[in-house]
Amino acid sequence: MLRTARIRAVLVSLVREFNRSQPRPWYDDPRQGFKSLEDVTLTFINSILMVFPTVYIDDSIGSPSCLGAHPRREWRNFFHPREQSILLNGPRVRDMGTAAIIAARTGNPSDHANKRFRTFIFMFANTFFHEMAHMLVTFLTQDLTLTPPNIGPRISGYSNGGIGEAGRWLETTAFGGTLEYYRDHSDDGGQPGIPHILTEGGVRRISQHSIDDIVSYCDHYPPVNLTDPMRWIVMDEYRRHCQKVDVGPQSALAQLPFQPGLRAQAA
Repeated sequence: MLRTARIRAVLVSLVREFNRSQPRPWYDDPRQGFKSLEDVTLTFINSILMVFPTVYIDDSIGSPSCLGAHPRREWRNFFHPREQSILLNGPRVRDMGTAAIIAARTGNPSDHANKRFRTFIFMFANTFFHEMAHMLVTFLTQDLTLTPPNIGPRISGYSNGGIGEAGRWLETTAFGGTLEYYRDHSDDGGQPGIPHILTEGGVRRISQHSIDDIVSYCDHYPPVNLTDPMRWIVMDEYRRHCQKVDVGPQSALAQLPFQPGLRAQAA
């Protein structure tokens, strides 16, 4: 998604909005070599595409409403994404792994288990996209400066308590609304929730057809075959490629400020 012209343009808009509250950002220094905000944005995107941030499966995230977070770290001289991180909700990732195993057993792309698994993939794909906005703010600030309050959900009546929220800004600018996942009371606790988009025109449920279209669009990952639901992303693969940690109260990660990287979603 970061490779598309539309998303690049949206991220440039985020940088431009950020500039409104930063009279002398570091990248305006001629010695940095940037000729435009487009250059700044492309430098960030290319860094992420070359080396993805460290992903932690974090079992200390107890609430199902928090799908992920980006604990920001200061940097100087050279921005290395691997020194930044994205935390994923451990129990929710395991729910996705369980859904994948059950879906693989049935082999029926139209059944409940397969739809549940594809919804989980959709949910975490959006979580990664959301956290990219927070990581861009880390890139722009070089430190733990909070996201400016002018960067937030672009929906009238949607309040974030006067605190900047870059992820919500990115969603509403790119998608026309921000995503939420509401509990289906007729389903069990392992569900991903029902995806909805909150827009100026109200709240709309995201159709299964739209979810399937997004899940099936993969450029640089193993091809998606909905009759064999993406075994590459089940828990064994997460364990192979991601470090599992408990971010307890004494850990270095826990002691870093989570705002504005905290992602709160209703499940």
